[in-house]
Amino acid sequence: RQGAAVDRRDADGVTPLLKAAENDCAGCVQVLLEWSADASLGTYANSGATPLAICCQGNHFNSLACLLWENSDELVSISTFNPSIEGELRGGTSAALNLADSAMWGATPLFNAVRGGHDACVHLLLHAKADVSLTYPGVISGPGCPLQPTILDVALLAGKSGTVPLQADAIQQMRDAGARSAAEDAA
Repeated sequence: RQGAAVDRRDADGVTPLLKAAENDCAGCVQVLLEWSADASLGTYANSGATPLAICCQGNHFNSLACLLWENSDELVSISTFNPSIEGELRGGTSAALNLADSAMWGATPLFNAVRGGHDACVHLLLHAKADVSLTYPGVISGPGCPLQPTILDVALLAGKSGTVPLQADAIQQMRDAGARSAAEDAA
């Protein structure tokens, strides 16, 4: 560990943690975090996709769990989520959950997971208390799409706008967490 350059960037500005997240190597993510890798570093010095965003966009469930929780090995087991376990979130995770990633069209990790139809990642993020009240800053095309779509709008419009639809239980979990559509907010 001593002297290990866990945050050293390669020629493309990619850190070992970004590469591990991109390749869904949860074991590598875990070791790098134990060695104090900085999970907030994006692809390049001050911009680009973070490991959290990469996991959510790519449906990298196990790596996402490692990034979110200290005891991820108890919380997940081969892509199966156990919501009854109340794990301890990693330091700084709460703030990172709701940060819009400039490399991901200004979307939060939850928006990336919802837009990709990644149910298991959505469940993990909601269990970590991701904010469901944020609006999506990007453009989503499709019939009936509001100008400022909410996370629920994105989920409900999936399939109509060329994205993968979420399962009903993931949508219900978002509703249970307080998610509302733009039409519900306007009423």
